[in-house]
Amino acid sequence: RKGHRGVAEGPAPRVAFLFSGQGSQYAGMGAELYAHDSAYAAAVDRCAELLRPELGLDIRDLILGRDPDAADKLTETRYTQPALFTVEYALAAAWRAAGVTPAAMIGHSIGEYVAATVAGVLDLADALRVVAARGRLMHSLPGGSMLAVTLDESEVTGTLPEGLSVATVNGPGTCVVAGETALVEEFAASLGGKNKSKLLRTSHAFHSPMMDPILDEFTALMATVPLRAPAVPFVSNVTGTWITEAQATDPAYWAAHLRRPVRFGACVATLLAEGTWALVECGPGRQLANLARMQVAKAGEAQRALTPLGSLPGPGEQTGDVAALLGTAGALWCAGAPVSLPADPRARRVPLPTYPFERRRYWIEPDPEQELAAAPAETGPRPLPEWFAVPV
Repeated sequence: RKGHRGVAEGPAPRVAFLFSGQGSQYAGMGAELYAHDSAYAAAVDRCAELLRPELGLDIRDLILGRDPDAADKLTETRYTQPALFTVEYALAAAWRAAGVTPAAMIGHSIGEYVAATVAGVLDLADALRVVAARGRLMHSLPGGSMLAVTLDESEVTGTLPEGLSVATVNGPGTCVVAGETALVEEFAASLGGKNKSKLLRTSHAFHSPMMDPILDEFTALMATVPLRAPAVPFVSNVTGTWITEAQATDPAYWAAHLRRPVRFGACVATLLAEGTWALVECGPGRQLANLARMQVAKAGEAQRALTPLGSLPGPGEQTGDVAALLGTAGALWCAGAPVSLPADPRARRVPLPTYPFERRRYWIEPDPEQELAAAPAETGPRPLPEWFAVPV
């Protein structure tokens, strides 16, 4: 297990949670942590029980990989979004149980619902009902595709054909285009070798005009849900700046959030403009941490931040869940952030001397003459077996 070392200089960084978006999920995410961390497991269990009547299944079967078809089901939006919400909310609960409290948050698409719940805008039961309904409504729409491209938003918008739109701006020189699959594939081919592009693991063209048919129904649903002012600040995907009380409590905002582009790059820039931060991704893998790292590396002295950290390994990584979480806890502690992990009941304290070992020998050797006098007299040759029993 990789260790961490460091010296905290100046005030401790404030912690900001980053909540992952769709595409980061995989069967078995957090399964080891579920078996070892009671706070994480309790939060997952609570979400699973609230989601059971909404989904008609136990979401733990998909998250923990107990269902043999879990990987396929997690590609379906109606299950993907509740599963990601559950994992991310439980990770936030595990960090808070360890004394790590966020001073700010950013959520990427579905992740903003986790941020809103942690901030108290939604209570957990209402949030899960909304997330399950959001996933069902999106799942009912015709399928589409999303393409990540290494271009600035201004470069992309001037070349997009009708029917495609920018769905995500993840940072300088990286954004996502969404629309009908055939149009997305044609656009990818038109880029040729000039720019790198990659189709994302999504079932629909989120944050694009293909979401328009469900906006009225989703707005009506949000109008039935109590919405409160955020008790913890978080940055809005819609505006890229701090969310206001008016926005957080407006059902129309959450419909616009479903439809308009995710401005994650602007969210990170807003955060970095205000002091020193430790960015911790709450979700499977380090997709947001890697995106934020590009902006952190370019930030000046006034926009200091630690290298963004993850909470869980991504799919296929050899690092275990517990090792990943403890590694991030160690990095936070070394930076001066408050971390107080619960004691492991299997651990034992071993008292050590308070002085260094000098490696000097203080053994009293026996007197050779006394040894000979104490030895019994030999009466004859010793039997052969005794020779082989004499210690060397």
